[in-house]
Amino acid sequence: AGPEGDRLAQHLKTSGINVESRVVERGSRGVGEAILEEAQQFQADLIIKGAYTQSRLRQLIFGGATSDLINQASQPILMSH
Repeated sequence: AGPEGDRLAQHLKTSGINVESRVVERGSRGVGEAILEEAQQFQADLIIKGAYTQSRLRQLIFGGATSDLINQASQPILMSH
């Protein structure tokens, strides 16, 4: 989750929300695919993801985790920047 993810998780916990943050190992999968698989295995109700931008060209050529999540996630996504 990293420092920002841990801070956000702690903030949500103090608001009474049951939160667990995880670092997802990508392996040979795409980032979006790895996050979606982990969320499904964990039966997550919500995915929280950092919203960091890539160039439009890079996203066009390689795709992006954000696009994968938006197009394929069955649970809501909270983008945090």
